[in-house]
Amino acid sequence: MRQPALIVIDMLNDFLSNWPVPAKQRLLSSVNDLITTRRRHDRPVIWVRQEFEPDLRDAYPEMARKGIRITIRGTGGSRSRPV
Repeated sequence: MRQPALIVIDMLNDFLSNWPVPAKQRLLSSVNDLITTRRRHDRPVIWVRQEFEPDLRDAYPEMARKGIRITIRGTGGSRSRPV
């Protein structure tokens, strides 16, 4: 039997650092509750995170052109938020 998976995408510091603390706490708490429920019922959870090389050679063309530096490998911004 196939089971649907929960896919958690880009829960990274760079995307959440500017959120107001109460909103960020609600989001992280909700995601954590959902993950806990899935695991308790032995259901799959897949984590996806994107990061780019420091020289942006693998970034989207617009990012490289504009020098947008988010989720850069090895930086604190590319680390996952604890959930």
